[in-house]
Amino acid sequence: MTRRFADFSRPAPPPWRWTDTFLVALGSAIAIASFVALVILFLMVYPARAQHNHSAGHGFYQEWVNGKDRGCCNDRDCGSLRDEDQRTKAGKLEVRIEGQWCPVLSWHYLKKGNAPDWQTAHVCVDKLFVGDGETDTRSPCERLLCYQPKPLF
Repeated sequence: MTRRFADFSRPAPPPWRWTDTFLVALGSAIAIASFVALVILFLMVYPARAQHNHSAGHGFYQEWVNGKDRGCCNDRDCGSLRDEDQRTKAGKLEVRIEGQWCPVLSWHYLKKGNAPDWQTAHVCVDKLFVGDGETDTRSPCERLLCYQPKPLF
């Protein structure tokens, strides 16, 4: 193959080597791994908010009383629970609160009150108190106040 005169003014491209291909593949793998790590981190942090939508059901939550005759609602700590934040392990129900799996004890179930909707389970978890030089050291499981399962039908 012959080159035309104008082609000689441009330098020939460097030969492509396997190391260049390897570096491109390595860079792509690092970028993908970083993205996956960020997604996993987000998914680990997101369930930390076990309950949400308190304001949507506040009128119902105000009436809730658990098996220890204790009110469950203090205006900010009740809400729906996602299906993936509940499991049965060794025959016992557990709920995930702030990333920690907590057993649902018999007294957590409602003695009085109804759920605002029957699409999901609902929980009340006392918020951590930090103020006036004091820090609340209770674990999420110690702060679990009430649990209302969704119906099985």
